[in-house]
Amino acid sequence: MARGDVVERALLVTRIRTVKNTDITIPNSMILGNQIINYTSSARDRGLVLHTAVTIGYDAPWRTVHELLLAAARSTPNLMASPEPFVLQRSLDDFYVTYELNAITDRPEVMERTCSALHQNIQDRFNEAGIEIMSPHYSAFRDGGRSTIPGSVSLETMAGSGFSPPAVSGTSAGKTVFSRRKDRADASSDDSRRTPPPV
Repeated sequence: MARGDVVERALLVTRIRTVKNTDITIPNSMILGNQIINYTSSARDRGLVLHTAVTIGYDAPWRTVHELLLAAARSTPNLMASPEPFVLQRSLDDFYVTYELNAITDRPEVMERTCSALHQNIQDRFNEAGIEIMSPHYSAFRDGGRSTIPGSVSLETMAGSGFSPPAVSGTSAGKTVFSRRKDRADASSDDSRRTPPPV
């Protein structure tokens, strides 16, 4: 998809100039037969919403992520202070949350540079806060322990909601090993499966 400023409108063709100063000639028949996006028609009056998405692990509190994204938007040039930028949580995936930052600009002609500056500010804010912008994936079994729960949420708080973490019996190869109590029925069934010693 070509994106740029319209520099000429003729009877048969329309010419646009991209942000890299490349002139593209488009037959008007293609314009009539396809969807055209106009970034400037409403930008002066209502603003153009620029948006970008980041995926952050569940170990980062979502309120902190919102604050960092909004701070990055406020420090980016060409973004309007009013209406204020806002954050949407687009999805709760298996290993991470997808956050979408939305900010309004009234200068669509420099939207590429504005988005680049916004991404730079997002990196700076998250680096300062010590939060990695990444999409973590796990291959180990997760039991709801501390590693993916924000530090502000304690095990005591989870216990109040009915969550009961397993008891820790030791470590193996750098990993915590959890033990679960076996009731008498399980123990007796295990005994019945044992092979009696030879006579």
